Amino acid sequence: MPQLSDYTTAVQELVHDSASIDFSAAELTGFVNNARNRAALDFHCVRNLFANCSLIAGQESYPIQSGIYGLFLVLGGSGYISPTITISPPGGPLGAPATAVAVVSNGVITQINMTASGLGYTVQPTVTITDVAVVIPVTGIGTFDLNSISVLWGLQRYTMGWLPWTMFQAFCRANPSLRRQPAVWSLFAEQNLFFVYPIPDQAYVADFDVLSLPSPLSQPTDIDLQVLAPHNDAVPYYAAHLALLKLQNFDQADYYEKKYEKRVGEIIRTKQDRRIMNIYRNAWRRINRW
Repeated sequence: MPQLSDYTTAVQELVHDSASIDFSAAELTGFVNNARNRAALDFHCVRNLFANCSLIAGQESYPIQSGIYGLFLVLGGSGYISPTITISPPGGPLGAPATAVAVVSNGVITQINMTASGLGYTVQPTVTITDVAVVIPVTGIGTFDLNSISVLWGLQRYTMGWLPWTMFQAFCRANPSLRRQPAVWSLFAEQNLFFVYPIPDQAYVADFDVLSLPSPLSQPTDIDLQVLAPHNDAVPYYAAHLALLKLQNFDQADYYEKKYEKRVGEIIRTKQDRRIMNIYRNAWRRINRW
């Protein structure tokens, strides 16, 4: 797994600037992080499973990014009667603060349910609870797509169905008064929202399988733990493309953009799924009947 310094050295070699004459360390860091974002968008290689998220009672839509999906409970504390949970507000003027309530059993916090997802969070918020309960915010910062949503219902975890927005809008939203456990979801990415149906009749714990942008690297010794091999092999090419664009060396910039696109294609073509499904499962037989 490469460090930031490995990336910047590779870019310097590609653009013939090993002496750091044309580009500062800060500029190279920016090129590398932008290239890592591009690789994540092209490969969908930064994937997270966010557990212990919340579907909020009476709430139909949720922000894809910049909202809080849930609060992961690390330590439930003791002696609670009616604890108050305080979540720091987002920094921007257009944001909305997130809110949550605790579920207490025998003085111990056993679950935290979101009552508002908030909007406009760009950094992890601070969560304060009296006594010794410990939680970790689960935020959508950097998320750009959802693969699936699964809901905990009693002792069962079921995966919600998905519909494209036009069908979801036409069929599922026709009955806005229905309240029960949600079964279908849809993405309205143009408004930074996903929707669920039916509208939850209570708080439900859910797992979100999401695609994200990688967290930026800042120090030379920072290790890239998100854009992994073989995908990180394409990062220096796109970073070199960005660096040469800054110099307005358009021919060379175009050359490295094509090198990046060629490497992306090679990586995609050579990745193989070597895991074989069990052909005797009922799901496989149903697929064949279709």
